[in-house]
Formats: sequence, structure tokens, C-alpha cells
Amino acid sequence: MQSYHICIIGIETPHIVDRTVPLAEAGFKISFIVNNYYSYVEKLKSYQNVEIILLKEIKPSRKRFRLPILIKTIKQLHPDALIVHFCAYSSFHAAIYSGIKPTIGILMGSDINVQGTTIPLYVRLELLFTRLLLPYVEFIACKTNQIKDKVINLRIKGKIMTIPWGVKIVDDFNRNFTDVAKIRISLGLPENAWIVLSPRAMSEKERILEIIEGFAKLKQKKVNAVLIIIKFRFSKNYYHKLLKCIKRLSISDSVFLIPTLARDKLNLYYKTCDVLISNLIHDGMPQTIFEAALRGTTLLLSDLPQYREYFEDGKSAFYCDGSAEDISKKLLQLYENNILAQKLGKNAKSSVIEKANFDKWADTFINELNTTLSEEERIIIPSYKLILSKIILFLIIVFRKIPLNKICIKQ
Repeated sequence: MQSYHICIIGIETPHIVDRTVPLAEAGFKISFIVNNYYSYVEKLKSYQNVEIILLKEIKPSRKRFRLPILIKTIKQLHPDALIVHFCAYSSFHAAIYSGIKPTIGILMGSDINVQGTTIPLYVRLELLFTRLLLPYVEFIACKTNQIKDKVINLRIKGKIMTIPWGVKIVDDFNRNFTDVAKIRISLGLPENAWIVLSPRAMSEKERILEIIEGFAKLKQKKVNAVLIIIKFRFSKNYYHKLLKCIKRLSISDSVFLIPTLARDKLNLYYKTCDVLISNLIHDGMPQTIFEAALRGTTLLLSDLPQYREYFEDGKSAFYCDGSAEDISKKLLQLYENNILAQKLGKNAKSSVIEKANFDKWADTFINELNTTLSEEERIIIPSYKLILSKIILFLIIVFRKIPLNKICIKQ
């Protein structure tokens, strides 16, 4: 059993809980800090060596006090190491200013890369903050080699490794849910339609508009198809733009806009859809792609290098250039060639089993964590960089108060 005390700063997603469970099972004493309670945290309550700390329950609970509360909480815990998931915003600020070493950063992708999108100025400043201080983190785990290469260019002082995490390969779901028709009926979906699923966030960088336009072109071929779009982290302005587009293209009867789903419900959609489409301009390596691939879902992805680390074009996925024309073309190919679509889904599942086995990568992470903890030398942040970071943080606070549409820049 481990005797180290680890403090984990998370955001409200199931994946962070998943990555904490192996640490709990390895015997680490864990202080798991999140802002709000969410149901998946229940998974950690069965471990006596895990303490769940909700910032909302610490007074004062107003949002503007979150950073000082978080810093104070971490200092009071005085852990042997600090793990921060998503190295940006208040989680990363607190990790830096708490002074706890070693710090372990788990990068998602958008915490260092938002290339090709228009972002508020304060987000640009957040990126500057991360890039300024990330080199002084003792151990960095990146989900893809593409992210790792970007971080290496920052002249990091600590260790860095690609750890995709992936998904649990022990999969009872496919055995327990084999009747797709019944699943569709239970979800209120057309039993005989060809279903395209878009599960990513509704914003400019996800290019949902192009997906809708590409789907409309497919419908012009008299294809009995349905497009399901999950309203995940959507921008209101962009959402209204999508609604206008759907109405203009006269495809309202074929487009389902559904609320954000819990993981167990989302798995049903993976199982019942014919194609999952992800059309981002930039990305990390999202769990949703791994999870869908494990269900044998056919993948249609924007052509990003990190996706190609796991899925080969024409063998385990189809890639598109992101335009409505190419999306329509690739969807039609998959619709007309069911044998090809099934082959892609089968090979995607094999690729996940081979390259994204969660248990394997969790063991790798724990081994590296133990090595980092056993090393005496810690990376010191130069005082001038701490001063510069505080100036950046002040500007972040100032510009965050300005409406998002006032000061935006193109990356």
C-alpha cells in the first residue's frame, strides 16, 4: 500500500474520477477537490482513503473567491504531490501558487492549443499563463504525441510522457445490448433510419454548422437518415445559428437536438447510431471517440494528426476535410457501402483495445508517479516568471469581465 498523500484538482467530468480510482486502489491517500458535486463522484465514496472536498461548501462560496479558497485548501492539506487535470484556469493557477511540489499535470489538449478558432482575449491570456509555467511541472502526461510535441517546444524542465488513458476494455455493454431496434425504440428514434451522431460541443471550433449542411446534402439524395446533435456546452449565439440553418435547409424532421447525456445513456446512442462524426478544427483526444469505437461505431473524423495516432484512414476510420461537401461525400460512401462501414467499426474497436487500454495506461501513470515522488529534486519556478504570471492573472481577471463578443482574437 502507498503512503503518499495526493491532492487531485479536477473538473466535473467522469473521466477524472475514472483516473482517480486506480490511485485509490493502489493505496494512495487522496484529497479529491472539485467545485461542484456531480453524481459520478459517488464512485469514489467507497474508498476509505479518498476524501472528497467540494469548494462550493467552503465559505464564502462566491465564484470570485474560488482561487484563494482553492489555494488555501491545498496549502492546508499539504499533500506530498499535486495532480491537476486540465492545466488551465483556476485549477492550474492554484497548483502554481500553492507551492506544492511535485506537481503533475494531465493535459487534455485545449489547455495549450486552440489553433484556428476565435477566442476571447482572456482565454488567450490563460494560454500564455499555462505556457509560461507548464515547463516547471515535474511530470506531464499528454493524451497524444501531437500534444507532447507542442509541450516539448516550451522547453520543459520535467518529464513528459504520452498517456492516452483510453477506456476499460472489459466490456459487458456490447453483450448485454445487442438488439439495436429495441434500443432505438426505447430512445424514441426511428427504427429503420440511418443514424449519424454528433456528440461534441456546440461551438465554432466543432463546426457543427458544416455537419448540418453536409447532412442536408445527403438528404437531397433521398437517404432515409437522421442526424442527432447533442446540446453539449453550447454557445447560445451559435445554437441559434444552427436552428436557423436547420430551418432554412428544411431538415427539421430529420435532426434531433437532445440534451447532454450521462455516460450510460450516451453508450446507448453509440451502440444504435451508424456513424459518429467529430468535425473539430483542433482537439485533444476525446474520450467520446474511444468510447464509441469500443462499441464498434463507425467513425467519421476531421483530419487531425492526433486522431491518426489511433485510427488509420480507410481502415479504422474515415477522415474528412471539415467542409459540408466532403462530409456529405463521406457519409454517402458509408451509407452505400455497409460492408466498408462495418469493417471500419470493427477495426476501430480493435485499435482501441490495442492502443487505448485504460488499465495498462493507468499502471504506466502510477509507475511514473511513484518515480516522481521518490525523486528528491524539485523544479523551482524563477521569481520573475511568478511575477509575470501574476500580471497575466490580473489581466485575465480584468478581461474576463468584458462580454465575450467585445474583445476576441483569431488564433
